[in-house]
Amino acid sequence: MSSNTTSQNISKKLKTLTIIHWTIVLPLVMGAVVLFAINFQRPTEAPGETIDYLIFLPLLAMVVTLPLSSIFYNQSLKNKLNLPLDKKIDAYFSASIMRDSFLEIPGVITCIVSYILGNSVILAVILIILLKFYATRPVAKKISADLRLSRSEQDQLPV
Repeated sequence: MSSNTTSQNISKKLKTLTIIHWTIVLPLVMGAVVLFAINFQRPTEAPGETIDYLIFLPLLAMVVTLPLSSIFYNQSLKNKLNLPLDKKIDAYFSASIMRDSFLEIPGVITCIVSYILGNSVILAVILIILLKFYATRPVAKKISADLRLSRSEQDQLPV
């Protein structure tokens, strides 16, 4: 396969990955905005005794899933660093989707808990998750560092 064809395939894969990455983020943001609006319109209720502990669930999910996402991401790329570039990109594609899925878990739990409790303050957890999503977006510099690409492989990545 020619270098030009390989570059085009890599470019298409990375464009698809970027779309998937932000498609995972968009419903999370929309859900948080809708829940904030719903909770804002609800009358304030006194804290209940049975479900107040739920406010810690999003924080626990975040503390567990953020490190797990990094561990699984790094482990899935670990044995792929000596492969040809197109195979590395395939591994990166899969690892990134898996990491993004882990990052989505605390966001979904946060939205559910916010709705149940009528508490919009807990939606601040979503901001932390969005920062992590932004930090892990698929850009050439990050891909190059994560896959330990050579200079010639870096030149094949889209800018």
